[in-house]
Amino acid sequence: MLGKSTRRRILAGELLDQANPYQDFKRIEKKSEQAIEDLTLVAEKMDEKQLAEIFTEEKLDPLIQALLNPKNKRAIEITEMLAKCIYQKLILTLPTEMVNDLGADIGKTWAFAKMAKDFWNKPLIEEK
Repeated sequence: MLGKSTRRRILAGELLDQANPYQDFKRIEKKSEQAIEDLTLVAEKMDEKQLAEIFTEEKLDPLIQALLNPKNKRAIEITEMLAKCIYQKLILTLPTEMVNDLGADIGKTWAFAKMAKDFWNKPLIEEK
């Protein structure tokens, strides 16, 4: 996805030090969007056994942790988006009787996401 020099500059925090940081950012944005589209294609078209080898916890955990890091200002939005996606997927794909049986648990998923959002919106140290 990213070239060695771009990866090195990102790791060193030097991306904005370039002559044209906007152009660098746009290039990285385009490559990132293509990578997400490619991963979506793989997730949609590969069989379950192959997906189990590709999308492992060890491989996905660093990405999810980086996205949900409280230092990331968008972590709250991303958490809520993920909870909403899971909620909608469960509601739309499970048989009605399962949705009825799991209704409370599905609702808890949404409630936990809302609680996390409220928690992360609070300052860690009370201001005096």
